[in-house]
Amino acid sequence: MTDTRDIAEEGLKLLQSKLGTTAFLEIFGAVRQDILEKRRERKMKRSLEVVTDPERAAKKKIHHHEQVREPSTLSDFIGKTEQEEESREIQSRQAKVW
Repeated sequence: MTDTRDIAEEGLKLLQSKLGTTAFLEIFGAVRQDILEKRRERKMKRSLEVVTDPERAAKKKIHHHEQVREPSTLSDFIGKTEQEEESREIQSRQAKVW
């Protein structure tokens, strides 16, 4: 991740040195505005979809929440073994008894 970021920053610095600071900042600002506008349009489209097609919006929302909750078995990938899980259960039972 940092390699990509470093390369991107180096590219921006190179462009700035070739174009000049003023021209670079004008173009960079215009590109950022375009990106922000596209994001606003997509957000507006999603907001309007709730009103125009509520079924589709609800299905998307349900699908999104399923995608987010899917890694609930993440503990399997973190390195917890069945023995650790069992010992944790035993400890919790003992705590309830005491």
